[in-house]
Amino acid sequence: MSTGIRNIPSGLATTLSQEVMQLALLLDITRKDGVVIGFTTVDFDIIYGGITYSATTSLDITSIRQSAGTGIDNVDLTGAIDSSIITESDLYAGLYDNAQVRLMMCDYTDLSKGVAILLVGFIGQLTYEDGKFLAEFRSLMQRTTAKCGNITSQSCRVTKLGNSQCAPGGNFQNGLTISSYRFTRTLSAVSADGYSLTFSSDSSASGYYDYGRVWFTTGPASGQFFSREIKSHTLVSGQAVIVLQEAFPFSLVVGNSAVLEAGCDRLYTTCRNKFGNYYNFRGEPYIPGNDVLKRIAR
Repeated sequence: MSTGIRNIPSGLATTLSQEVMQLALLLDITRKDGVVIGFTTVDFDIIYGGITYSATTSLDITSIRQSAGTGIDNVDLTGAIDSSIITESDLYAGLYDNAQVRLMMCDYTDLSKGVAILLVGFIGQLTYEDGKFLAEFRSLMQRTTAKCGNITSQSCRVTKLGNSQCAPGGNFQNGLTISSYRFTRTLSAVSADGYSLTFSSDSSASGYYDYGRVWFTTGPASGQFFSREIKSHTLVSGQAVIVLQEAFPFSLVVGNSAVLEAGCDRLYTTCRNKFGNYYNFRGEPYIPGNDVLKRIAR
């Protein structure tokens, strides 16, 4: 059965035509690391399509607003951080940023009737504080409003050092790979606020790790998903002292191993002198800027 733009299975359509309905909402989220978690609005777990939709009172789905035009469907997902499902460390690690979301409706007394897909999209703005999170749902229609294509810029448009644009085929112009710019170091000290970290046995000149990233390979949350951007780096007595843009969401233990990745400020001179990769520079450093347009003619 088709109602408007939405296809509803005939069995479920029969349920919807009755005066008394036993319906449930099923929400599943596919995180950036491929893990799928599900929630339902009833007070017991529902298994559908190989996904377990957990009953939880900590998740609230606001009223659904849809339009037939190009407007953005509006749904907010609000809830308390549940240590067994949605953890604070996963939120801080960005695993839910731009995660895929699917919202469905079913007759929980007979899942063989199928489901009606209400919304498909992704998580937009995500905020969390004081043990609660608020996730903004954005429909696929929202992507049609995004600007596409490159614009000229004096700085490089590569979003991540060593990606397919920066190092086609995995190699920089100088023949090296991104692994040549990553160094395993041991945490020797951490400040009380967690923003300043010191790593032993490092000889890189001050500033080498500026704008780079650091992640731990041992400890409570290891891996690049939990990486943090480096704000500044100073070489002090054979140790790398770095200041983070944002502290890690968990306690750091002296002695844990970490990877320090060289930083790139997206300037042409850095690409040429530091990485020997000027051929792959994705910017136009010699195009005149607005200052040229504002010059007064002689």
